[in-house]
Amino acid sequence: MESNNKIFTETIGTSSIAKTMRNSLVPTESTKRNIEKNGIIIDDQLRAEKRQQLKEIMDEYYRTYIDNKLSNVALTRTIDWKELFQAIEDNYKQNTTKTKNELEKKYHIDVVISNNANAAVVGFSLEHSEYKNIIFHSQPFGFGVGGQGILVNGQVVSGKEGIAGEIRFFLRRMQLSDDCEKLAWHQTGVKELVIKSLLPVISIIGPEAIALFSPMTPDKEEIKEGLLSFIPQEFLPEIYIIKESWYYMLDGITKLCLDYLNENEQV
Repeated sequence: MESNNKIFTETIGTSSIAKTMRNSLVPTESTKRNIEKNGIIIDDQLRAEKRQQLKEIMDEYYRTYIDNKLSNVALTRTIDWKELFQAIEDNYKQNTTKTKNELEKKYHIDVVISNNANAAVVGFSLEHSEYKNIIFHSQPFGFGVGGQGILVNGQVVSGKEGIAGEIRFFLRRMQLSDDCEKLAWHQTGVKELVIKSLLPVISIIGPEAIALFSPMTPDKEEIKEGLLSFIPQEFLPEIYIIKESWYYMLDGITKLCLDYLNENEQV
């Protein structure tokens, strides 16, 4: 049975064929009469018809609410939001210092910039103060190359111009069974990507814990098994599977902002 399951999981996503299975529940006569009597189908049809109308109403409400709230903040009237979003995108592609300096010079405010993985590892550390050396690895669905946030001795390691954790610079040069982009679309491939991404940082940093956000590889035992084929058990970090990463990012960036303000005696 175990060997059959292994064969099955290793064939998932290897072909480009897409199939859709449709099933229907056929009610018994008494169930059908109750459905018709209580108007359940009619109610569902009405909800479906009114859904789009309600969505448009709520979208307009949210837009108005956001505009009103932002208009009460003096700074928001001077910020070019399109330019700000572009600056954040440029920061990801280039470096933190340049973007931070340009934004501070233009808007005359203090700016704290962090990539999502660095913010996430800080957020995770708030829940796990027992660890001082942590790696937060993010492998979103469909991404051939993930990213890593690195915490060493309780401090974020960003490296020169923020390069720390940018595994895109080495992963594609490793000996993989296929291109990263192709591996990203089936479970066995993503497992290979995650393991090959973690090995270098485990060897160099020696983390006590790894927080892994990878929807395609929810079984941490499979990741452990893969890592143990390269490194001994005693060096293996504790692995935590993360189902949602965004709240760690929010907690982390909040902590980084507070740390910045405290360091500059503004709190």
